Amino acid sequence: MKIHAAGGKGEHGRNCFCIDDGQNTFLLDCGIIAEDRENPNPRLSKDEIERLKVIFISHSHADHCGALEWIYAQGFNGAVVATKETFENISFQIPNKIYLEQWNKLQNENRFGIKIEYGRSGHCLGGVSIKLKFTDQKRTVFYTGDYTEHTQIFNCDKIRKQKSDFAIVDCAYGENTFTYKKQCHEIIFHIKKALKNCKPVLLPVPKNGRGIELLYFLTEKLGSKKVQFYADDFLMNHISSISSKTQAKWFSKTLDKIKKNLKLIPSNEVFTNAVIFVSNPQLKDGKAILLSKRILIQNGKIIFTGTVEKDTLAQKLVNTQNARQIIYPVHQTNKGYEKLCAKNEFDQVIKFHTPDDDCQERNFSF
Repeated sequence: MKIHAAGGKGEHGRNCFCIDDGQNTFLLDCGIIAEDRENPNPRLSKDEIERLKVIFISHSHADHCGALEWIYAQGFNGAVVATKETFENISFQIPNKIYLEQWNKLQNENRFGIKIEYGRSGHCLGGVSIKLKFTDQKRTVFYTGDYTEHTQIFNCDKIRKQKSDFAIVDCAYGENTFTYKKQCHEIIFHIKKALKNCKPVLLPVPKNGRGIELLYFLTEKLGSKKVQFYADDFLMNHISSISSKTQAKWFSKTLDKIKKNLKLIPSNEVFTNAVIFVSNPQLKDGKAILLSKRILIQNGKIIFTGTVEKDTLAQKLVNTQNARQIIYPVHQTNKGYEKLCAKNEFDQVIKFHTPDDDCQERNFSF
């Protein structure tokens, strides 16, 4: 069997791995990369696309599923497999959806000799790690997706004692030496410092994942300080939607706790003792840009807790020291990658999602 790293190896984004069993091809994720504006899609050949039967999606972030519309435009007419929560957070209308939870219950002829094991990845709602078992070839491929064992509310089924012929492991933070505890401490320190001086704090976050994690974390840490939390309409609706759909009582109670001290961002108001969440991590759209200007006019602070993309307002604000970047870890570092590999049995393993890795070799046999 062969694997072609069509994206995600040696770069932060465009995550896509093409598995070739000799007759058909299958994709693990189908993402885009923001920094390559001319060609943000996966590096897939015409033959790979023509033989493509199934796309397995680990979670709903654009760098893992943003190329779905493009792949359909190339003639793809197979199935897309993901969790129910992941499908609910993908805006593109997918014609042939199969819930990951149902895959093993399908008839053999519909599964191409593939059985699936999966676990929650801790990265976002619906995010999973996936193990593909090719029964005919007696080969297995393990894919962590975006993975973290440090999570406030998103469950992680820790990857332990897994055996696989080939593994693709998240290492997005590469050579960074920070720890989860240290980063959390730094975020709290700078937010408290701003609030003490009556300055508002703006946190641009993704639409699914880190935003809810941070809301819960900060509610726990700052709730007793009479801090007012604000969110845009998307995040407000997203939290309410999740709360109404989830059948997990503990998760529903957690979301209800978040909502108690959360208000919609007002159109015109001077913020005091406030932490504001906007679901636009790079500050690309008009409302987010205006809100950031409004915060700066009020001498507030802007903190980016994730990757800052090239040629964005986010990058400009950080470079001009009008904003601060403090990573809230939702991926692994090299150290985490090494520890994970040591706790499992992977015959061949590559790291992905990191520009620190050598990207020269993208084709593998196993």
